[in-house]
Amino acid sequence: HTDAGYITRQETVSMIPPIVLDPHPHHAVLDMCAAPGSKTCQLLEAVAGVDKGELEPSGFVVANDADPKRAYMLVHQLRRMNSPAVFVCACDAQFYPVLRDGKKMDDKTDLKELEGTFDRVLCDVPCSGDGTARKNPGIWRHWNQ
Repeated sequence: HTDAGYITRQETVSMIPPIVLDPHPHHAVLDMCAAPGSKTCQLLEAVAGVDKGELEPSGFVVANDADPKRAYMLVHQLRRMNSPAVFVCACDAQFYPVLRDGKKMDDKTDLKELEGTFDRVLCDVPCSGDGTARKNPGIWRHWNQ
């Protein structure tokens, strides 16, 4: 079932950020550090539902990872979801481009007017590897600051 995409395995602690984010079916969600994709899949399940009478979902997830190799793996993970409501990109999060809804931008445009493209933003950055340290206590012998 895992290979077919019916089950995605992840640490319990990894399931918390998407739940706290509280995405809804019509939301536009940006996942800034998306690879390997388990949280992205969880977000996609929340926003990509199709209402009765609709042909496509109204919500979507933009899955970003700064590392192109990790973004490539992310594409393969998300392909199993077979959803039209996900877009993968590889941008450095601190330089993520300003997105606009067809508004013209000129020298007088205030960037604050363009904020708010996404309803929710998840930025669960790669951390010190607490889960790895918990699963592999022997790693502490080789750890230093």
